[in-house]
Amino acid sequence: MKRRSKIILSSVIALSLTGGVVAYAKSGHHGFHVKERLTQKLELDSQQSSTLESLIVTMKDSKHEFRQNGFFDFNQMILLLEDQQLDQQKAMELVREKLTAIENQAQKVIASAAGFTNSLTDEQRAELQSMAEKRAEHHRQHRRHHHDHEEAE
Repeated sequence: MKRRSKIILSSVIALSLTGGVVAYAKSGHHGFHVKERLTQKLELDSQQSSTLESLIVTMKDSKHEFRQNGFFDFNQMILLLEDQQLDQQKAMELVREKLTAIENQAQKVIASAAGFTNSLTDEQRAELQSMAEKRAEHHRQHRRHHHDHEEAE
């Protein structure tokens, strides 16, 4: 695998893990514990810990932005459905607005994630990747169990 591909793959995995970690860190003291656990597990120095904190704040802000402004305005979509024919151009405009908002937030989150992951040593990055793989496997098993449970009903 080329160096560039490894870097991209590692960044995607690290971003996935940090995204999952921040999803766990929904509020207050739990976020503190997640940060502390990563700081301890990866043996982060103060600068790395600071970039992790910045990432957590950026992701929380992004999540708050979507909750506050709504990911999708169903009221606008309902108004479109009141017309005899769906205004496809207006519907597409609504979608583009949301995609732009997502892209703007994604740029902030990715830049913050890059600040964190780029500060890691090779060993820390490998440990983060291992943690991401374990987390992904846990989610696969959870989804598989949930899917099996639904089929049984």
